[in-house]
Amino acid sequence: MITNVEENTLQKQEVFYAKGTFPKVMVLAEKVRNKKQTQITGLEPFKIDLSFFELYVKKRCSASVSVHELETTKKGAFYVIKIQGN
Repeated sequence: MITNVEENTLQKQEVFYAKGTFPKVMVLAEKVRNKKQTQITGLEPFKIDLSFFELYVKKRCSASVSVHELETTKKGAFYVIKIQGN
């Protein structure tokens, strides 16, 4: 478990370029049962480690964070990240 998340602990990864349009990230903010909930989808093309991202957002926003798999296709799995807190 990562206890101290700072910008200098981020690992450098290989950068690749692709032709075409820039991939879109969808952020949906809504109020559910008197709590604010944010759903983020579309991070797969950016090759972000979702477990590390979950811990980073949990520490940074001090909120409850969960990662759920939406569907699996030939292109890979698609995930939704839910952030809940006031």
